[in-house]
Amino acid sequence: MADMEITEKRTGWSKRKVYSLYGVTKSTVHRWQKEMDNPPAKRPGQNPYEILEEEIQAVIEYRTSSDERKVMSHKKLTYMMIDEDIVYLSASSVYRILKNHRLLGGPHTRKKAMRAMSIAKNQRMCIITGMWILRM
Repeated sequence: MADMEITEKRTGWSKRKVYSLYGVTKSTVHRWQKEMDNPPAKRPGQNPYEILEEEIQAVIEYRTSSDERKVMSHKKLTYMMIDEDIVYLSASSVYRILKNHRLLGGPHTRKKAMRAMSIAKNQRMCIITGMWILRM
């Protein structure tokens, strides 16, 4: 804007000629002036998509409310919370919340699952007269 005003003063050309020199239209220049005079109101440091503290607490409470939910994946947990009208967040947001509060089904959960699977493999089941017999 300042460059166009300087060019207009130095050359004595009309505004229309200066605008065409810079490749802008009159309406664009007026829009720029209006934006400079009345900047849009912003709240500094405020993100409109920021996850609220109430939402974080709802995710934590929902995760810790039952043993079944403690080992559930973050994606399934997300869709269950949406279905039950608890909180509406993306799966990645739920993952970040669970990770920050150390509520992900981490290595200890995987070790338990692997241990249970190895026990099931070692126990061979065979059917004898309709009854299950466990062999170790």
